[in-house]
Amino acid sequence: EVRRIDELWSSALLDSGGPYLFGEFSIADCMFAPIVSRFTTYQLPLSCVSALYCEEMLRNSAFRAWLDFAKNDPQVIELCEVGQELLD
Repeated sequence: EVRRIDELWSSALLDSGGPYLFGEFSIADCMFAPIVSRFTTYQLPLSCVSALYCEEMLRNSAFRAWLDFAKNDPQVIELCEVGQELLD
């Protein structure tokens, strides 16, 4: 699945000329923001083109605002926290 996303991103970026999937920042980039976050967090191997796209997304002010909001979200769902039992 990672390889398939990498192929899709690379193709779109090469076709559009980047720096975002379809040239300018768009809803497609917003849709893939959680994937960029996961790929970055887990340091998954990506092609050079996709790795540069992730770096560009990490510099994007809207993406940074989304990440900051998530980091500062006070809502905690206890059942979803790591180490918590789902059912007793």
